[in-house]
Amino acid sequence: MNRMPCWLFFDVFASSARMRILMSLWKKPQTVKEICRVTGIEQSNVSHQLRLLQRCKAVQAKRKGKSTIYRLEGSIRPIIQAAERHTKKHCRKKCDDFKERTAGN
Repeated sequence: MNRMPCWLFFDVFASSARMRILMSLWKKPQTVKEICRVTGIEQSNVSHQLRLLQRCKAVQAKRKGKSTIYRLEGSIRPIIQAAERHTKKHCRKKCDDFKERTAGN
């Protein structure tokens, strides 16, 4: 069985573009065109990011006529929610301090 290393899975969440796409799919499934409208990301970049998200099973795609509808994989929601809880509890102050220290670099 060919498995993706854990660090590669978490690397998917390190991209602000991919996170914006995931959050746009949080409420409802969407087409690429709808994702572009919601996120403000260019179509070619959305398509590229969706391929990466599909590869790690973060999103699912389903053909509907000529369109493809993308939806968030159900197991991704708890991961994002856990990360949000963790950052609210532990990271806010430290992240702000880090930004200030690295702003001049």
